[in-house]
Amino acid sequence: QMLAEYLLAAESEPNNPAWQAGIGTAYAKRGDLNTALTAFQRAVDLAPNDATYRRLLAVFCAENNVYAEEIGLPAALEAVRLAPESAEMLDALGLAYFSTGRFANAEQSFLKALEITPDYFLAHIHLAVNYLAQGNRIAALNSLTLVRDADTSGVYGEMAAQLLERHFP
Repeated sequence: QMLAEYLLAAESEPNNPAWQAGIGTAYAKRGDLNTALTAFQRAVDLAPNDATYRRLLAVFCAENNVYAEEIGLPAALEAVRLAPESAEMLDALGLAYFSTGRFANAEQSFLKALEITPDYFLAHIHLAVNYLAQGNRIAALNSLTLVRDADTSGVYGEMAAQLLERHFP
């Protein structure tokens, strides 16, 4: 139903990148990654100077392991170039680096995002997962505990609690 609504909206406003991003998200949830990728790329084409759509493309590529190196990482780098002081863009860059196995670069991006916005809990969680991938369990434990304790009734606190339970029983 969500997809149908976005397709209808895009039909009436074909040059609105938000509708294309919504279409991409809907197709991704359905498992149609090729069509989702095309929609995210169309959103970027419609708004080439808007970092938000490049971030969405980069996150999609990283989370779905779809052209992470060829499309996702360049999209994230461009998003940061367009919005260098945005914690969201830096977090997406960290995720792109992580998905391509560049753990040291990912760590630097996540830490820079947290310098800008210390309570950006998603970056803390991504940083913790990056630490786990590198075998740095103490740093991962510290990041996850911080989020769990700071976001006691939120989605990120719950996510951190689940990761703590899984990796630190």
